[in-house]
Amino acid sequence: MASFRPAIKFLEGLQEVAFSVLQTSINQNRVFIEDRITEKQLFEKGEDGKGKKLRGYARTTIRIKRQKGQPTDRTTLKDTGAFYKSLSVEGFPLALEVKATVPYTRYLTTEGNRYGIDILRPSEETLGEFFEKFYIPDLKKEVEQEIKMAFA
Repeated sequence: MASFRPAIKFLEGLQEVAFSVLQTSINQNRVFIEDRITEKQLFEKGEDGKGKKLRGYARTTIRIKRQKGQPTDRTTLKDTGAFYKSLSVEGFPLALEVKATVPYTRYLTTEGNRYGIDILRPSEETLGEFFEKFYIPDLKKEVEQEIKMAFA
């Protein structure tokens, strides 16, 4: 009679493998996520991670932006580029953390003050691209290795 114990043990360990691969995949591909947040979400679309349009610029800011040759039809949060450059992503087994380290970050992210914390949130589109391009292939590779080891 065949025993299912190796298969059961393998399946019980899959969740831990999935979380470990997620953390590694995020950390190895953090530049992709950072770029998508800054360039796609904020600069190209002028949206936070939930797809909400950012509050428009004041008239004075629009004049300054025009003088610099920067877009005025949407809020990009890119003036000098310091905010974008300070953005960093770090992966954990159950989450990813996005933070910005410029001194004025708290003014941008405080709800009611400016734009809210969701400016640091990756959009569903960004996460979908990340999963498709990086996490799923990494997970498949790791699971295949785990299968070979578990049933060798």
